[in-house]
Amino acid sequence: MDSELKPLKKLAHGAAISFVFGMFAYGIVFISKLLAARYFGPSDYGLFILAETMLGIFGILVLVGIHHGPSRYIPIYEHRKEPDHLAGYLDLIFKIPVILSILASIIIFVIAPMLTSFFSFPEAFVEILRLIAIALPFYAINMVFSGIFFAKGKILQQNISRNFIEPLIFLLGVATIFLFNLHIYYLVLFFTLSMVFSFLYSTTVYKRKIRFPKSKVKSYLMSDWISFSWPLLLVGIFNYFIGWTDNLVIGKFLDPTNLGIYAIAYSLSRFLIFFFHIFRTIFMPIISERYAKGDSESISYLFKKSQNWMIGIVLPAALLLAVFGETILTLVYGNAYALGATSIQILIIGFLVIVSVGFCQSILQLHKKTKYIFKANFITAIINLGLNMMLIPLIGITGAAISTAFSLSLQNILFLRKARKLEKLKFDWKVNSKFLLSSIMSIVIIKVVYNVLQLNLYVKLGIVGMLFVGSYISFIFLLKTFDENDLKIMLAIEKRLGLNLSPIKKLIRF
Repeated sequence: MDSELKPLKKLAHGAAISFVFGMFAYGIVFISKLLAARYFGPSDYGLFILAETMLGIFGILVLVGIHHGPSRYIPIYEHRKEPDHLAGYLDLIFKIPVILSILASIIIFVIAPMLTSFFSFPEAFVEILRLIAIALPFYAINMVFSGIFFAKGKILQQNISRNFIEPLIFLLGVATIFLFNLHIYYLVLFFTLSMVFSFLYSTTVYKRKIRFPKSKVKSYLMSDWISFSWPLLLVGIFNYFIGWTDNLVIGKFLDPTNLGIYAIAYSLSRFLIFFFHIFRTIFMPIISERYAKGDSESISYLFKKSQNWMIGIVLPAALLLAVFGETILTLVYGNAYALGATSIQILIIGFLVIVSVGFCQSILQLHKKTKYIFKANFITAIINLGLNMMLIPLIGITGAAISTAFSLSLQNILFLRKARKLEKLKFDWKVNSKFLLSSIMSIVIIKVVYNVLQLNLYVKLGIVGMLFVGSYISFIFLLKTFDENDLKIMLAIEKRLGLNLSPIKKLIRF
């Protein structure tokens, strides 16, 4: 059991650091986009969202899937003491994105007027796209740095780059826009600058903090790397389209106002997988170490525990968002965004499926089943595109939500089906059911209290929010949801972060 707990503690350490920085980043970005959405309104804010979508699409193309490799290959090459392979691999994963991103930037500059005309957007969108072209190389290299930092266990440095510098520069930019009453163009400009500053920091860290075994020669296992990466390029394209085709189709068939409303609904519901992404990025290099040692039992245990933690964190938030989505949209963003409440309730289904079985994709990558991942993504991307083209013209943004939720669910169920053939993956249904029961009982309590209280809306929401957290924590302890291993992990987190978690530890022992 100690051999299983060691990697689990490592996962918890990294997740704890990423959680702190991730919450900071999410809070800053949330405030920044909230202010921008209210200041510019759904129409202009929709232009920014489409520009952000374009960056993601071109970013996937220039990275050609190689940014997924460091968390797998670096731990394996270092464990096997193969510095020549490692040196060749590092050379490749930097050169390709640099060359391709520069070429893509030139192409974006040229076709910006055509893309603007295609979406029938204002002429100002041409310059917005050209700013995105400038951001592209910095975005691509930052993604490579991020993968290397995670693979080397430099979780703190990775988080400072992506979850501190980027959101902070963006927030300062939004504040400047408010102060000087600037155009939407400047929102994209500060978005670009945030990536530039992040790139500068990551470059400095890479030169000063990252050390690899020295090698006089560089060995290139091109067939192996390409076989691993090219399906992930297509996976990235299809995966991005599953999540963002709705934006493109809404942009084509509806007006920017609808895109702005849907973008807010999507970003709120997508927060549910914030914790999942923190765990998965750390999960991959750790299971790669276990894989290199032939420790299949430890991989299965890591999967089960990680899945339990995700359900315990995300499920109550999902139910809370489903019940109070319209109130949150109206209160935070304004009445114009309340129409996105139904979309939130539908999207939650897809994101809960990701949280429940999403670690299966890491298992598939571990076993180099990237071609299967590609096939699964290809199928779901085609279905998603078809559903969006059919439903959005008929029922608007609700159709976009249905298409995305269905596609995300199908995609991850396909991953689960294959992953269970490769590893002995098990779900702790007893623990998961306790989290579900605790969530439902807490929602019922606060719903009754919310309807009974006759207070100011802000005060009432504050009360039911605290009551919800207190009720949920009480129920999971009363149902004895945690075991002794959870206590050991908590001790490790406590020691690492310098916290005093004695009250929680006593409840677990109780």
